[in-house]
Amino acid sequence: MLDFQKDGAFLLHRPDRILAAQGPFRKSADPPPREPALFVPDFFLEDPAPWRIAADWMELPLDQLPDRVRAPARDPEPVAWSEPRFEAFAETFEDLKRQITAGTLTKAVPVTFWEGHGEAPRTGLLPHLLESVARIAPPLVPYGYWDEEGGMVGATPEVLFRFAPGGEVHTMALAGTAPNEGAGRLLEDPKERAEHSIVLEHILKALEPLGSTRCSSTEILCMPGVAHLKTDILLELEAETPATFQDLVHALHPTPALGGAPRAASLAWLKAGDRDVRRGRFGAPFGYRAEDGSGLCLVAIRNVQWAGDALRIGAGAGVVAGSVLDREWWELNQKREAVMRILEP
Repeated sequence: MLDFQKDGAFLLHRPDRILAAQGPFRKSADPPPREPALFVPDFFLEDPAPWRIAADWMELPLDQLPDRVRAPARDPEPVAWSEPRFEAFAETFEDLKRQITAGTLTKAVPVTFWEGHGEAPRTGLLPHLLESVARIAPPLVPYGYWDEEGGMVGATPEVLFRFAPGGEVHTMALAGTAPNEGAGRLLEDPKERAEHSIVLEHILKALEPLGSTRCSSTEILCMPGVAHLKTDILLELEAETPATFQDLVHALHPTPALGGAPRAASLAWLKAGDRDVRRGRFGAPFGYRAEDGSGLCLVAIRNVQWAGDALRIGAGAGVVAGSVLDREWWELNQKREAVMRILEP
């Protein structure tokens, strides 16, 4: 039984199977050598102790998750949401376009947040969120984490990697967005194809030192509200120098889908703006490393985050040379709407 008054976490690590952890969690700078552990860093990987070692673990079917929760059985109180300012995003967008025109950057992903206030999530909203994510269908992957400081619950379309030591690594390039009714045009859209190519090329280059890669054909991935371009990538690890969970995180995160390109310049631009945005764990890696070193790492997007009674829904828009302000603002709102569906009864 999961107790919301204690630390907790979960993620869909196999089809229809949830891996759940119960706290209290022990923080660690490194994963223990022969224990399972959660990886819960901030976006910029600056947390000196990003690993969490749980008091207990359990595996259960996804649809049983709400039944295993010890929490108040009542509807949550309404949340009052405030929208981000279009003018503030426009200023960020124009600054980024100047960086791209000057050749400093080819892409970056500004983030906006919808801010909400209501009752503390553990007393009402969190059980409701788990009931909602238990109904989510692939390709979205449900996940969540909460402790005494706050938490997040969401369903991400993006897997940073899944791997077994000495074996294969599965990752993806996921970038390029359109409404579902216009999804068929994604493969022909120059701006969306260019954005997807930047992400794909960066991932392939980052993985070169670790082994050989193969790519699937690029396809359209449809989900509630929006569609994306997706290319699956398979990495065959070099047997002599097998990569670890941490090696893969540092090689891949952030991909240009959530960070930008070139990597160093885009991260510097994102950090300069983060004092106003405060990304926290939005877009950060979130994952599980098993006793044998194998692991699954998600990209923590499409989520609701909270601290105390303050809630946030974040969304990012990939800006490249061909980006148009109104279209990027539309994309942010569509991604936010996709998260709001999680809140619906």
